[in-house]
Amino acid sequence: MKPLRFELVVDRPVDQVFAYVTDSRNNVEWFRGVRAVRVLSLVDHGVGAEYEQDNLLFGWRFTARMRVTEYVPPARLSLLSTVSATPYTATFTFQSIDAGQSTRMVLDTKVVGASVYRYMGRWFFPLLHRAVTKRLHLLRDILEGQRTPIRHASTGSRSPSRRRLVEPGAVRSGPAAGWLGRPGEQWPAPDQRLDGGLGGADRDGPSVVA
Repeated sequence: MKPLRFELVVDRPVDQVFAYVTDSRNNVEWFRGVRAVRVLSLVDHGVGAEYEQDNLLFGWRFTARMRVTEYVPPARLSLLSTVSATPYTATFTFQSIDAGQSTRMVLDTKVVGASVYRYMGRWFFPLLHRAVTKRLHLLRDILEGQRTPIRHASTGSRSPSRRRLVEPGAVRSGPAAGWLGRPGEQWPAPDQRLDGGLGGADRDGPSVVA
């Protein structure tokens, strides 16, 4: 497993950031390529919560299962993938900064490029770095009210525009389902858009440490 670290500062209080990020049903709103999330356990939060997630990554589709192994509001969440084409462990830590007005979020993860991804060889992890970083940019912008979610977890409907401004502090939570992508966009072939498909300029965002 290869360790990766991502750091992000969000101009929102830690309680808001923790509640949004740790609800995996919201993944369809900000992690492009997550097409649906289903709760498998009797609980949807906390240690023991289990999810099944339909993904599209670098042109290939797969379904993954993950389980919450640590849940300490509003400071820490750990996940373990139990079934995945990209087996991983992930730990999110959240720290209140700027007198409680902002949050520093750190994602520490260990990932394996298994299944079809092993054929990408040395390219897999650099491309994964870039793809995850861009998704974290979008997460930050959604939480800060600068962009709309790609798809609304609460309704299953896709946003008409990713860049339309929304009211600051509008944090959504709810059951998630469906397709992620720009309106009218076609999914790339496996040999195209291997950078994760989130092109365009981004303002300064999280640092990535391999």
